[in-house]
Amino acid sequence: MNILKKLTLKKVAIVGAVLWLLVAYVFDQLAKPSAPAQFDGLAKAYSVENTETQRKANDRQQLILNIQMSSASTDEERAATMVQAALDAYREARKKPDSVAIFMRDNNTAFNGILSGQMGMLTLYVDGCGLLGDTCNGVHWDISVADNQQPSQQEYEVIRLWNQNRSQFQVNGMTDETALKSFIGEQVGTPASDVSVFSYNLFAREYQL
Repeated sequence: MNILKKLTLKKVAIVGAVLWLLVAYVFDQLAKPSAPAQFDGLAKAYSVENTETQRKANDRQQLILNIQMSSASTDEERAATMVQAALDAYREARKKPDSVAIFMRDNNTAFNGILSGQMGMLTLYVDGCGLLGDTCNGVHWDISVADNQQPSQQEYEVIRLWNQNRSQFQVNGMTDETALKSFIGEQVGTPASDVSVFSYNLFAREYQL
């Protein structure tokens, strides 16, 4: 009888452990963020420039990524790519963050070091409770994305020339834009009055999901 009792207790313990693991797995799956269905299959290739982890109030942790992708993309593809980058970063993080922030720019080298190349930004709130955990409104995805078409080769060249030569056209700490536009116009063969620096309209499309 003692042997049977021990075997029964052992079976109960095993069943209990299996059930606990099953419950833990279910809760873990429920806690994992998922992509909005409207962006399924739209993500394009991207590359990560750098990452950073910041600790916020209420002991909340945010993972921040700067990424880049081709501007030959629609606004939906840009949004979907940021979503995919956020999911990839979350899944790969050893210590799971409470939120993931993505800043995405045009991968053309003409935009190196300047903000006008930013095509989108996104924040994933894993638990739907905002940055500090005190706004539980069920919003998991906060997305802003530009809908501009890809800049022309001349627009890229103007950006590159502006970025490279602006330091040579400083007067009393300010950029002499008239002189700089005249210089750039001569380089690209267009009137100075037609020279303008392309910039993405970052908040053209916004999603809260």
